[in-house]
Amino acid sequence: MDGKPFLETHKKPMSAVVEGLTHSQGSIALISVMLAGFAFQGFTTQDFDYDELPSGYLKSVYVLFSITTSLTIASFLFVAVSCSMLEQNGLVARSLAISYDAHPDFDVSLKEWYMTPWFASFRRNLIYLFTSSFFTFSLFVALFCVLKLPSVIGEICGAIFLVMGSVIVASVVRNNKHFVRGVLLKSKAKV
Repeated sequence: MDGKPFLETHKKPMSAVVEGLTHSQGSIALISVMLAGFAFQGFTTQDFDYDELPSGYLKSVYVLFSITTSLTIASFLFVAVSCSMLEQNGLVARSLAISYDAHPDFDVSLKEWYMTPWFASFRRNLIYLFTSSFFTFSLFVALFCVLKLPSVIGEICGAIFLVMGSVIVASVVRNNKHFVRGVLLKSKAKV
C-alpha cells in the first residue's frame, strides 16, 4: 500500500462493498426462514396431548419442547426479517449510488451509516443469534424425537441431534473467529 485509503486504492465504491455484504444477509435470511418453517411444521403437526402423557419425565420434555420450539421459531424469524431488511437497504443504497441523482458525497454517507458502531453491533448480534439458534433448533428436534419415537430410540436420536447441533455451533463459531481475525480485522487496519 502506498498510504492511500483502502477504497481509493481498490477503486471499489462503498456502495459496491455494501451490495456484496447484503447478498450474504440474504443467504442468512433464507436459511433462517427455512429452519423456522421446519420448526413451525413440527410444532403445529405434533399430536401430543399433555394430559395424556404417561410420566412426569415426558411431561417435562413436552414443556421444554414447547418452549424450545417457540424460541427457535421466534429467533429464526427475527434474524430472517432483520437480514431481509438489511439486504433491502443495501440493494437500495447501491441503486441510489449509481443513479444520476446521487450527490457527490453519497459514498461517504453510506460508509458512515454502514460503519456506525450501533449498526455494526446490530449486525454482529444478528450473527450471534443466528449461530445460537442452531443449537435451539437441534434441541427442538431432539425433544421431538423423545416425544415421538419409542423411549430408547427417541433418546438416542435426540442425543444425535444434540451432538450434531453442538458440532455445528462450535464449527460456525470457530470458522467465524478465523474469518474475523484473518480477513475482517486485517481489512479494517487498511481502511
